[in-house]
Amino acid sequence: MLWNADFYQANLRNVDLSGADLRMAYLGSADLSDANLDDANLTDAIIDEYTILACKNHPICSNE
Repeated sequence: MLWNADFYQANLRNVDLSGADLRMAYLGSADLSDANLDDANLTDAIIDEYTILACKNHPICSNE
């Protein structure tokens, strides 16, 4: 369970986060390039204008 985790400036490139519970996770300035977010729960997750959302398999992803 990763809810409420702090991923500030984390490099999450190519990470498989499918099915992860990321509720209330802080993703400010994180790099989610090519991360798999299939069925991930991002309810109330915090992103900012520096978060790279080039991920896949989730509506939050900019390349979907």
